[in-house]
Amino acid sequence: MDKVFVAKRVAEKLFQTEAAVDGALVEAAELMSEMLKARKDVNTSLVFADDVQVKMMEAMKALSEARTAMVA
Repeated sequence: MDKVFVAKRVAEKLFQTEAAVDGALVEAAELMSEMLKARKDVNTSLVFADDVQVKMMEAMKALSEARTAMVA
């Protein structure tokens, strides 16, 4: 098989994977936004579901680190 063809195929898969990680990060950010709006809409205390917000931020950090690793 032609090496250039193989290299292009691998590069394309890399670009698709990077886009998927970016998409997941966008979705996570939108979810965080909706969670914060929901808390405000139902007029709950800032401490309500704070542990969930912390976990969500950890997940977003992990996605960001994955993105950095993919780009590198």
